[in-house]
Order: sequence, then structure tokens, then C-alpha cells
Amino acid sequence: TSTFSGSGVGVYYDVYEVHSASDEAAVVSITSDGLGDSVLSLYCSFDPTDASANLVCYDDDGGGGLMSAFTPGDNFLIEANTSYYLVVSSFSPSTGGYTLNLGGGLQFGGVAPPQVPLSNWIFMLIGILAVTVVFIKLKK
Repeated sequence: TSTFSGSGVGVYYDVYEVHSASDEAAVVSITSDGLGDSVLSLYCSFDPTDASANLVCYDDDGGGGLMSAFTPGDNFLIEANTSYYLVVSSFSPSTGGYTLNLGGGLQFGGVAPPQVPLSNWIFMLIGILAVTVVFIKLKK
């Protein structure tokens, strides 16, 4: 439990790592028939012992009814190829099922490390072999 809500009491929470391939507004919503009053928080890095550290944006009741949402009009910008941590919690100590909806190009998971093309590895090996051959010839 932690204090991710305005009620000031411990609440349960779930954390999801998300990212986008392009700069864009954060578009996230929650639908639920059991969670009750939801809260969304977005962090650039997440420390559950300090709910206010690294907070990028926060929403309580911006969606339908008591559900939370980030909409394009909120102007919460996501930077391309940057990992963020989306925290879903309830306003008060309660649990229940919910569906988390990501909009735009926002995707679950962290940013994948860049892939080095195979051709780069081949050129590097050719270069190492050439230097080795020259070194052996000079040593003779």
C-alpha cells in the first residue's frame, strides 16, 4: 500500500511500464465495474515510497463518472522512446477489476534497446581480421 490518492490513506496500486515511438499527448483511460473511484499517475521513474517524486501527470475523475483519464486536451506530453510508469490506484482503500485503455501510439513495455544491423558486425569483423593480418605481416 501507499498514498497515491487524495484520501491520504494507503491504497493498492498496479504499475505498468509504457512508451511511445513518437512525441505525443498521453491518452489513457480506465473502465471498470468494480474498482470504484480510480486514480491515474504517470512517472518518468517510479519510487513507491515517495508518490510525489518524478510525477509527470496525475488525474482523478477526468474520465467517465469516477474513472480517471488522460486526454489530448490535458497536454500531458510523452517523449518518444522514453519509458514511463503508469500507476493505477483507487482513491480510497478498495480493490476491483478494471480495464486500462492506451490511446495513440502508447504501448505497454519499456523501450527496446537499439538493434545493431548484422552488416555492422560483419564490417567490424572484416576490420579486425585486416588489422590482425597486417600485424602478423609486420611482426615477421
